[in-house]
Amino acid sequence: MVHSRDHHVPVGLCNKINLKVMILSLVVEHNTKVC
Repeated sequence: MVHSRDHHVPVGLCNKINLKVMILSLVVEHNTKVC
């Protein structure tokens, strides 16, 4: 848990958001294929 790095590097937050978007897109794609 490095708080200083999070404060100095907002890119980490963007990476987390990108990961969530990728996972959500994969889940949606999987659900649409199943349905």
